[in-house]
Amino acid sequence: MSIFGKKKDDRDPFERIFGNIFSDDFMQEFDKIREQMEKQIEQSLKQNEEIMRNAKDMPQGTNQPMVYGFSINIGPDGKAKMEEFGNVKPEEKKIEKEREPLIDVIDKGKTITVLAELPGVEEKLIKVNIKGKDLTISVPKKFRKNLKLKANAKLVKKHYKNGVLELTLEK
Repeated sequence: MSIFGKKKDDRDPFERIFGNIFSDDFMQEFDKIREQMEKQIEQSLKQNEEIMRNAKDMPQGTNQPMVYGFSINIGPDGKAKMEEFGNVKPEEKKIEKEREPLIDVIDKGKTITVLAELPGVEEKLIKVNIKGKDLTISVPKKFRKNLKLKANAKLVKKHYKNGVLELTLEK
């Protein structure tokens, strides 16, 4: 009993709040996704350590900022997918002049939406090139990303606001 005369609840706080609303199957799937993400984060942290160890071996005098990052998304198949971005290529021990922007690709059935973060860029400098399944987004001397799409596509809509480019592609 607590000092307020109520019976003490020894259950886990999560269980106390949510009870049994999540099935065992849901929790097993959630645990699998969490484990995949932990493995990918661990792998990325090892790559970051490698980048920093090799930084002293990078060409000097380039005055290039070193940008490296990753995003993790859960695909429709329930598997975690890690996407790297930046201008550092750890395996090649070099810094690219143009960096890869952070990109999200969302398949909506008949259309594909591509979101690209291009901070500090004037819209008139953005070049989008689509040839079959190949999509290239570039801004001279700043950004460049080549993507392989799952289907041939054509550009239907292009919108740029606050450093985010949104492309709508028809399959």
